[in-house]
Amino acid sequence: MGPMQKKLPSILLGGAVLAVAHTLLYVLLAHFMLQQSPMMLLVSCLSCFISPTAGLLAVWHYVETHQVTIPGRQGAGLGFLAGVTAVILSDLLSGLLNWMGLLPDIRELVGTGRPAFNPSWYLKVFAQVVTIALYGLFGLIGGVLGAAFFKKGSSQTDTSLKSDVT
Repeated sequence: MGPMQKKLPSILLGGAVLAVAHTLLYVLLAHFMLQQSPMMLLVSCLSCFISPTAGLLAVWHYVETHQVTIPGRQGAGLGFLAGVTAVILSDLLSGLLNWMGLLPDIRELVGTGRPAFNPSWYLKVFAQVVTIALYGLFGLIGGVLGAAFFKKGSSQTDTSLKSDVT
């Protein structure tokens, strides 16, 4: 089994847990937006605050599964990939729930009472790239913190899984 196959379950776990958490916060945000409540600011802040958990969870799972201590740079790579995975899975889950009619589209809620904001396709792509970069950065921070907090096995780092990617 190659290095990436050993890391993939940890990356997917961290990304999936954060994606579900962010989707639940998205539901709360939609509710507070409909109510025009200032609580929507708190939900937005909470969403950013929990973003590093993807990296923390990915590193914790990897360290627990393989009983190794990993260096910060390897934790950063795991965290970054878990953060990017969280964006993709969160978008897919939110899109699915929206398509099923279970979740309102926040873009429609923002336009309530005002002329609808209809950004061009390149602005949407730019916003998605920025979102991926931010989630990746937050995941990277969580991964570095996870590598510092979660240590297993000997104090030597796991050198069998060195790769150029992580």
